[in-house]
Amino acid sequence: MKSYYLMHKNNPVLEFSHYNETLKFLNREEAPFSIRKMPETYETIQKFCQSRVMIESRKYRDIIIRSCNVINSSPVSLCLTGGAFTFRDSYWIREKDGFERWKDVNLYQNKISEKLAETALTGEESDIRILDENEGNISGEITGLGSKAKCFFKEGGHICMAKHIDEDSIVAEVLSHSVAQAMNLSSAVYTREFVYDMDCSVCHIKTNENVELITARDVLMHYECPMKFGTDYYQLFMKVDPVNFMRMQLFDYITLNVDRNKDNFALYTENGKVQGLYDVFDHDSCFQGISENAIYYVTGAKFSDSYKMFRETYPGAFEKVRPDIENLYVYLKGPGKALFDRHDRARWHGGTLRRVTMLLEL
Repeated sequence: MKSYYLMHKNNPVLEFSHYNETLKFLNREEAPFSIRKMPETYETIQKFCQSRVMIESRKYRDIIIRSCNVINSSPVSLCLTGGAFTFRDSYWIREKDGFERWKDVNLYQNKISEKLAETALTGEESDIRILDENEGNISGEITGLGSKAKCFFKEGGHICMAKHIDEDSIVAEVLSHSVAQAMNLSSAVYTREFVYDMDCSVCHIKTNENVELITARDVLMHYECPMKFGTDYYQLFMKVDPVNFMRMQLFDYITLNVDRNKDNFALYTENGKVQGLYDVFDHDSCFQGISENAIYYVTGAKFSDSYKMFRETYPGAFEKVRPDIENLYVYLKGPGKALFDRHDRARWHGGTLRRVTMLLEL
């Protein structure tokens, strides 16, 4: 029966058998951060694949699966079908006796399936053979996280992600970048475009063969801890990049974004070394009237409690980000107001300015 390697580029990091349900680490140090400490049991590859493939609530999930001619839709089977390729990192799966090399199969250097991209975005069923040597297509759609209809495509030398969402959500993504930029927080830049005749929010993907992500989900799996203030996961982010991590939390309060779940913020590595917080992304829920007293995902508490905790626990980082809030206030009083007005979102501007003012008064 076939055995498989989980590869990091050209290096096998573990071997497993889908049929016999066995697993053996070959290089723990280069294994994905999420499973690096896990035991040598088949459950480890199951957990890895479960965290990597489309969630069950993903729009058009069943259509994508049928289009890829998948019979068994378990997480491991889905990863075997698509090679487990993703734009988040450079891990992939191949047969142990296979001869494929990273340069011939990775998403960055090779053709990605336009047919499956269109299916993923529009829900129009098709017949696709991912990894078929005659078609030569690879794809990051099977490992695309989130619940919205989305797809990946290449344009002008860039890898792009398009997300089909309603008008308010598209405008929220466009405006969120302007707020992040004004407070010196690196973020994805969103534009409104038609992709496969669908009205979409589009951004460039900044990862590449050398720049990879360790998502909050990966960190939580590594430490086996909840998404709460003060846990190992939270402390790791504060240790690596305290100022930007705090900027992100302030940004989310200012924009009323309580959708900073464990799949939409991450640390990034460059040539294997952790560098800092990856550009913040996925802001289609911003500005849209969510309660200011809602639970804040990053700390598992109301924002007012979170704000008090990180102000008292990390005063050094807090003092460094306060000038960013002042800069945002100046921006919102001037060019920022004009931008919100241009998008006919004056009500969003008013609430955003009010929350910034409240922060400055605390």
